[in-house]
Amino acid sequence: MSTNSNSSSVSQQETPEEKLFIALMREDWNNVVKILGQHPMIHDKKLGNMMKATNERSADSSRYDEFLSDTVLHWAITNEAPEFIVEKLVDVIVEVGNDKALETLRANNSRGDTPLHCAATRGSLAICRCMTRVDESLVFELNGEGETPLFLAALLGHQLVFLFLHSICVEREPLLASSIWKRTNGDTILHCTIRRKHFGQYTHNYAASFYK
Repeated sequence: MSTNSNSSSVSQQETPEEKLFIALMREDWNNVVKILGQHPMIHDKKLGNMMKATNERSADSSRYDEFLSDTVLHWAITNEAPEFIVEKLVDVIVEVGNDKALETLRANNSRGDTPLHCAATRGSLAICRCMTRVDESLVFELNGEGETPLFLAALLGHQLVFLFLHSICVEREPLLASSIWKRTNGDTILHCTIRRKHFGQYTHNYAASFYK
């Protein structure tokens, strides 16, 4: 009886950040959705802040260092959470996040990637559709290398994602700015995809508008 009482007391003392961090590490995705629904203020919390809240930075936790600036969305997408789970996370963020929802969707990690960059990197058309339904302008966000989600989709050979993101770009900006085709170092989508032998026929058709 006392054991149950003690465990209940410990559970009650856990902060939302602690609960979320533990659920993420266990890939308990349904619980992650539940926690976000109950605690809008932690939607954009970074993994590093959650880890500090647990007071359990173990010796092997250094393997998470490159992900410390990830939000729940970054982490879930990168770690292959089921697409329907990510869609639920986005829905919860939009429904209960109020004014912070767009801020959460635009959050950057250490590479400057937004969650849409991560979805494009993963090659998930479903997640890209889900996010752009909320805000199509996410397609124009640049990461630390000056890459758009469109650029990453082309670079990694995700043809359907590239074509989908490109269709949004064309619809919103008929005269596409050169920034969506270029990194900050001057490399273009065409240069990178030819170098990697990815997908050249697709990017050639669309990048032609940039070279005119």
